[in-house]
Amino acid sequence: MGILKNLKRMHAAVIAQQVNGDSPLGTALNNAAVPALLGGMGSKAFESYMAVFVDNPDQLARLTVQKAGEPFYVSQMRAYIVSNAICDITTTAFLNNRVDARIDGGQAGEPVVPDASNDPNGEIAALRPADLKVIPDVHI
Repeated sequence: MGILKNLKRMHAAVIAQQVNGDSPLGTALNNAAVPALLGGMGSKAFESYMAVFVDNPDQLARLTVQKAGEPFYVSQMRAYIVSNAICDITTTAFLNNRVDARIDGGQAGEPVVPDASNDPNGEIAALRPADLKVIPDVHI
């Protein structure tokens, strides 16, 4: 699944939990996002947080490694992915063009980031914060 779909799936899972009044996922995301922001790109906390939204090493690199000459919007979207969980994970930001299909690459000569799940040894899942190791399967 692509990065954008993973973001939307997590958002849907948080909203689904909030129907019952509380969202442990929303709390876990907030708890992971604050150290990610404070640690910044390149920190273990940032990598751990971003691992929540990816299914393969290429996607993780897209969210955690700034490449020379990459479009500014990639950095902007990375920042929003972190700040949204701090501000209010229940907002529809991922659905309202703050983070859009460009996060998956393929624009202006950028390579498309593969959307296939490719974590056979569970290395990406192992990077995720303890409360976010398993991402709920919610249809979007």
